[in-house]
Amino acid sequence: MSFFSDIQQHIYDRLKDATALDGLDYFASVDVIQEDQGDVLTAINKAIAGLGLVVVIHLADADCDKPNVPGPYLDSVRTAIDVAENVTLNRTGDSYKTINQVVEHVLLYLHHYKPDDVNEVFICDREAVRTVDPPQGTTVARRILITTSGGIELSS
Repeated sequence: MSFFSDIQQHIYDRLKDATALDGLDYFASVDVIQEDQGDVLTAINKAIAGLGLVVVIHLADADCDKPNVPGPYLDSVRTAIDVAENVTLNRTGDSYKTINQVVEHVLLYLHHYKPDDVNEVFICDREAVRTVDPPQGTTVARRILITTSGGIELSS
């Protein structure tokens, strides 16, 4: 795996961790997709057709504020997580979760979460939650940005 794939996997594992937040297991019935894992568009379409709701974890972006430090040393490692909903499809059952409820739980699961490979905890970015254009087949979408304020040294 690569550093960026590892970050993505940590976030996926945290959302799917049944013991997180005192065993809430909120994402057990929610499709969580990693951006670089196979045919993402098909996976999104399948999730929307089934539940009417999907969470997509994108690969992280990073800045290098200290170019003279060996490594390289990466700062401001940001990961976008999109939540999309087809409101009509999702809200027809009794046990649905609205897009806003899912967004709030993503924030609860990830704010101050510290993956093993990262020096600092993840925190909500300044632009923590934004409305974005919904993907095909959905009616509303939100983007969550989390960041780590520390740096990460890459090794071979």
